Amino acid sequence: MTLFIGPPQNPDKYQLLEVRSRGGEGEVWKATTTVDSVEIPVAMKVLLPTNAEDLDSWHQRWLRQAELLNSVSHPNLMTVREVFLGAAAHEEGAAGPETTLCLVMNWVEGESLVQWAERRPDRDALESLRIIGGLAAAVDYLHSGSDVGQTILHRDIKPANVIVTEKGPKLVDFGFVRVQGSTSPMTMVGSPAYIAPEAAAALAYTEASDLYSLGATAYFALTGYPPNIEDVDEMRRRLEVKGLEGRSDVHEHILAMLSRDPARRPASAVDWAQGLATLSIVGGSTVVSERHSTPTPPQSATTPQAERKRQWLVPAMVILAILLTAGALVWALGGPLGDGPPPAEAASDSGSTSTVASLQVMPLLVGMSQEEASSRLAELGVSDVTIEVTPSDGEPGIVLEQSVAEGADLVDGMAVSLVVSGAQVIEMPELVGSNRQEAEALLAGFETVDIVEQDSALPPGTVLDQTPDAGEEVSPTEPVLLVVAGETPTPDFSQMTVTQATDLLENLGGELTTVYEYQPEGTTGDYVAQAPAAGEPLTPLVTLTLVEGPGVILLEDMEPLQMTRGWFDVEFGQGDINGNRYIHSLVVVDGSNSLGDGLAEYNLGRDFDRLRATAGYDDNALATGEMRLEILGDGTLLFSNDYQLGEEEELLIDVTGVLRLEIRVTTLCCEDGDLDERMLLGQVELLGPESVVAEYRNTEDG
Repeated sequence: MTLFIGPPQNPDKYQLLEVRSRGGEGEVWKATTTVDSVEIPVAMKVLLPTNAEDLDSWHQRWLRQAELLNSVSHPNLMTVREVFLGAAAHEEGAAGPETTLCLVMNWVEGESLVQWAERRPDRDALESLRIIGGLAAAVDYLHSGSDVGQTILHRDIKPANVIVTEKGPKLVDFGFVRVQGSTSPMTMVGSPAYIAPEAAAALAYTEASDLYSLGATAYFALTGYPPNIEDVDEMRRRLEVKGLEGRSDVHEHILAMLSRDPARRPASAVDWAQGLATLSIVGGSTVVSERHSTPTPPQSATTPQAERKRQWLVPAMVILAILLTAGALVWALGGPLGDGPPPAEAASDSGSTSTVASLQVMPLLVGMSQEEASSRLAELGVSDVTIEVTPSDGEPGIVLEQSVAEGADLVDGMAVSLVVSGAQVIEMPELVGSNRQEAEALLAGFETVDIVEQDSALPPGTVLDQTPDAGEEVSPTEPVLLVVAGETPTPDFSQMTVTQATDLLENLGGELTTVYEYQPEGTTGDYVAQAPAAGEPLTPLVTLTLVEGPGVILLEDMEPLQMTRGWFDVEFGQGDINGNRYIHSLVVVDGSNSLGDGLAEYNLGRDFDRLRATAGYDDNALATGEMRLEILGDGTLLFSNDYQLGEEEELLIDVTGVLRLEIRVTTLCCEDGDLDERMLLGQVELLGPESVVAEYRNTEDG
């Protein structure tokens, strides 16, 4: 079966081909769309149904991501095409309601870094360098914010999110991309081995956290294993791969990016990758730009085999390092020449004279207030200062981190970033539906929690409403209001209509169910009882018992089993009894002076409880004799009486439980030669529960 999906204005825009992966947010499909008669492959991320209750928040999040990523362009990054809320996967032309969220990206043909590594168990380390360099260029490009004016954090760099193509690696899955400096809470996702320690422990995420994930991914590309920073010795052993045997200098260079301390990780992905390529190719030492400088580990002695290998690899790999460095710098700086000055180290290595003048050294700003730190930097001539506010338990406005280490030389045009503590931000939990004790436990970190009781059918203490709403980002100092169910007595429904009772219970969060009790003399809808009784504690479900009165159906509308004829004529018609006209009458006529009887027989199905009629001798009879009326139920005589001209009687006969009803009329006497003895049973009706009678009416109508 071929399935389609698309935005509301074009619900069949994309044809789904196959599921390629499933993850925390949803599943990724390979799909196609047609543009100007050309079929184009795309990757489509679909939000899984288990997250549907958060559909609106996810929609807004993906829209913001798409708007942000539409502004970036890099050969090592995936491109976003569109985000839409459309119908679920469906056959062509059969789109349903718009309940499915989709993020559409350009398709990247290739294999994941995981698959790539599995297919090359004996790969040389040099094969991984091109992948690492391309990823480093993409990360520095995102962090530079050159196209959007803001630093962008990817937040989910890992081997599964790297596609290796013929033209190089592509960093994909921007499901968790985030602008640096946002104070909204973050949820860590992905494999723990690729999440920076500070992100996993405190939900604090910075550029250094992305760099850790890049270093972890590079470690995997080289070794085929995720890093385990709990066992550094094991990590060093696994770095003894082809091309890096005995190269402790390279090993330590790689591990520097996996430092537990974010401030000790290299500050630039490109510089780090360039240094890795240079060390791997020609040996020796390199300068790695760190937030806090650390000595470069001494180079270990190499084996004769490694030395001979390096001798013949040096020329080729120097060229590779130059290409890697050049390509990385071009894209990291956002264009062919970049927007900023080249690093001082590069100018020195090329033999050119640096134009930057050394000023003073960077003071220790950590612990100062933001105002003090900004004032101190202004005194030192540093004008390019970026402030990032991060939620903190401590006093707001205090510098927590500085991008340039204490004691580092300050040069003209240097940019300095400060991480400053802000008011702690908490995502408001979902409390509605929980009980009061659970809610108060979840709100233990808030300074003020007000609780108001409200009448409700829910159990006392159930949270009915909350302010702020669930999912809002709030400070613990912000007051919280909870509306909870109080002890609510059950209302008295005896004087209410069913509609009024239903509306009242719905407003209280309850539900009304009605049952009916048949009362032959009652009126349908009259109040009988309620459970719980009025004044007792209200429950979510209230049962209201009401009267079901009798319904009435004419015997004329029932199908008879038999109506005897011969000398007696038995049929429905009209006649007069003692001067009163009856339109719906059972007329029994003896036209032969036979002294026999006429019979009408019906199947009542034990559904009725009374038979009502007016019995008498017909005023229009030609004879003036005497006739007997007998009514039998299942062969038992229920009623009998004799009638002459001018006599009538109102009948109400109990037929409860009767299956077979017989109405028998017998001629008792007449004058010789008299003809046309007539007995009437006027307005013959059967009475029973209204619901039962209604079924008979529906059968007759059908």
